[in-house]
Amino acid sequence: MRTVDFDISKERLAGLKTRFPAKGKNSDIGKIAVEIVRDYFFSVNEATVFKACKNGGDVTTCIEEIETHYETKGTERSDISFSKLKVSGWHCHGPLVAGMELVRVINIGNTKMQIHFMKYSQDFLLQPEPRWSVRKIKKLNLDKDV
Repeated sequence: MRTVDFDISKERLAGLKTRFPAKGKNSDIGKIAVEIVRDYFFSVNEATVFKACKNGGDVTTCIEEIETHYETKGTERSDISFSKLKVSGWHCHGPLVAGMELVRVINIGNTKMQIHFMKYSQDFLLQPEPRWSVRKIKKLNLDKDV
């Protein structure tokens, strides 16, 4: 696992919190994480171009015509929180197993964060978890003649 310390300004943090206000959903933190990862890549190479993600993932960089895809996850916690780290769907599962990096941004909501770059089978495994969808019961209208 490669870990990078990454700092942003108070103004940038305030702007992100305004753009993506916390509404109690994981996706709110995730949107900020994507922006942080984009900021990081741009800070490393100002020639970085970001493209729409086609092959799974949340961030696609293009540097010197080489496209790289990243699945991005964020947390406000100051540790990686593996037990809370979930991959939702086959569209991400396949690319991660094939080598796409998983990027975990921790300490979101602060100006000092860490970005962890992880590879499947080296830093993490994907464990399937069964899920059940909840459906409303359609009640028969007994007052109606059938």
